[in-house]
Amino acid sequence: MLVLRYKQLEAKLAESERNNALLIKKIEELNNLINEEGIKRSKHLNELDNSGRERQALEEKLVHFTQQIEFMSRKISAYEQEIAALKQKVSELDAQVRTIPGLESKIQFLTSQIERFQQIIQEKDLTIQKLQADLANANKIAA
Repeated sequence: MLVLRYKQLEAKLAESERNNALLIKKIEELNNLINEEGIKRSKHLNELDNSGRERQALEEKLVHFTQQIEFMSRKISAYEQEIAALKQKVSELDAQVRTIPGLESKIQFLTSQIERFQQIIQEKDLTIQKLQADLANANKIAA
C-alpha cells in the first residue's frame, strides 16, 4: 500500500512536472507574444509620431498656401482694377480719336480762313501804304 501510494505520488509528480513544463512553455509563448506586441506597439507609436509630424508639416504648408492664395487674390483684384481703369482710358481715347477727323476738317477750314484774312490784311496794308504815300504827296504839293 505504501508502494502503491508512492507510485501514485510519483505519477502525480511526473504529471505535475509535465504540466509545469507545459505551463513554462505557455508562459514563454505568452512572453514572446507580449514582446512581439510591444515591438508592434513601438512601431505603431513611431508611425503615429511620424504621421503627427507629417500632419504638422502639411498644416504649415496649408497655412503657407492659404497665405499665398490670399496674396495672389489681392494681386488679381488690383490687376482687375487696373485693367478696368485702362479699359476706361481706352474708351475715352477712342472717343477722342473719333473726334479727330472732325477737328482736322475744322483746322483745315480755320487755316484757310487765316490765310484768307492774312491776304486781306496784306491788301489793306498795301492800300494804307498807297494812301499814306498819296497823302504825303498831296501835303507836299499843298505846302
